[in-house]
Amino acid sequence: MILKGAIPIDQVFIPAFLKPHVEIYSTHLLSNTIRIASFVALTALEKALKADNRDISGLFAIICYVNNDEIAFTRYDDDYPGGYLPLIMLTTHRWRFDDSEQERITAIVLEELIHCFYSIRDEIAVKHKVSQVAALVGISISWPHLSPPET
Repeated sequence: MILKGAIPIDQVFIPAFLKPHVEIYSTHLLSNTIRIASFVALTALEKALKADNRDISGLFAIICYVNNDEIAFTRYDDDYPGGYLPLIMLTTHRWRFDDSEQERITAIVLEELIHCFYSIRDEIAVKHKVSQVAALVGISISWPHLSPPET
């Protein structure tokens, strides 16, 4: 299945380690800030996965940047009666901050990637992991309302 109106985004560099596991689409042109933040998030994820020696051989993510609240999918092959989409949907029109906040955009993208590649569903646990992974690329992300992670 394919997101209607989405175009493949090739301006975001996907590190070689993640290239077989990630595709990026958008329903609109991405700003430079979003493209750079996405690259930084993917780079941080790559470093973390390698440092943790995490096996991602069976994992895949389709990242879709959308600028509206209604999305539709279309089938791309009539031979298949169903479909599975490991979808990360980033609703850029709902981001309530200036485009210059690259680290905040990086945190948003990284959070969704970590949900997928680390199979962390809990929102508090994933935010702690985001802080840890972002530090690998020199970004300090804090969540003041969260308790310290359990050890």
